[in-house]
Amino acid sequence: MHFMQFMIKGGFMCTHTPKITGVSEGGSAVFKVNYFKEQASLAQSPQLYKQMLINGGINRVFEVGPVYRAEDSNTHRHLCEYIGLHAEMQIKEHYFEVIDFVDALFVDLFDHLAKNCSEMLDIIQEQYPCERLKYLQQNVRLKYSDGIKMLQESGFPIQEPQDLNNKAELMLGKLVLEKLFCPKLILFCADLGLGLSFFCLFCNVMYCVPAICSSSDQLLQHRYKTDFFILYEFPLAVRPFYTMPSGQERNPGSYSNSFDAYIRGQEVLSGSQRIHNKSLLIKRIDERGYIKAIFQQFTDTFGCGAPPRGGFGAGLERLVMLYLGVPDIRIASLFPRDPGRLVP
Repeated sequence: MHFMQFMIKGGFMCTHTPKITGVSEGGSAVFKVNYFKEQASLAQSPQLYKQMLINGGINRVFEVGPVYRAEDSNTHRHLCEYIGLHAEMQIKEHYFEVIDFVDALFVDLFDHLAKNCSEMLDIIQEQYPCERLKYLQQNVRLKYSDGIKMLQESGFPIQEPQDLNNKAELMLGKLVLEKLFCPKLILFCADLGLGLSFFCLFCNVMYCVPAICSSSDQLLQHRYKTDFFILYEFPLAVRPFYTMPSGQERNPGSYSNSFDAYIRGQEVLSGSQRIHNKSLLIKRIDERGYIKAIFQQFTDTFGCGAPPRGGFGAGLERLVMLYLGVPDIRIASLFPRDPGRLVP
């Protein structure tokens, strides 16, 4: 409920898209269903519909609704059916506008829960002991490549352009919790009228500038001490076809304008800037080996021009699991559906 209130307050329109569909965004297995004389599938995401709404002139949309994934993943953090929290918004200058919104959204959620649900959290912690979530009012943001460096320096075996698996996420979360951070550099940028987005572009938050960060001033240098952080600029190869290439001078097209958010060292949200150029979108569909005709109704909506946009998606049950620190996502679902459970 608080998520919906925050979104509406932020100018987002609530929408409900079809859950029986003839096309999916790709990247995940789908449940096939017989739809009269045609083959359909249960929606794995409202992604394509959200973008069509943006193309139709709606500046900001969000949806809270069921998501279906036919993945045989018997893990502590996967479900075959869950409640998705999805949003899409026009961007004016840079996709960090979406990251800024995600940061503000999570801080607001965390603040609300800490203020209004303290007694309930205490009761849950009696059965599932876990430290309260640590987070900052302006949270840590790291480039994917710097996250990889941190893992490599710790001895973790990983190379670009690998995506982060569960073990890598947990290790990176541990490293972020221990890493040094200098908020004075953020304040320095703020004094110049520059936002946190500029700060992240200007200087990786992993490192402190000695001239600004005096070791004698203990108030200006402390550990991250946060369970929530954002990793951005992932390799394009590990993101969906509609993800915008970053256009960086180094290795153009190798990276993307994308990001993931993590709680307690596990991914809780994924987002990106989307491709809004029809020709580039069709090219990316070709490169992934998808059948263009399947996506034609989607790509046709870009024919008369489309505004830059970005968005994100998260799973409610995983968010609850990670926030509370419970060991399994099934605990965070009333009637969980996994590969081995179809009742009750």
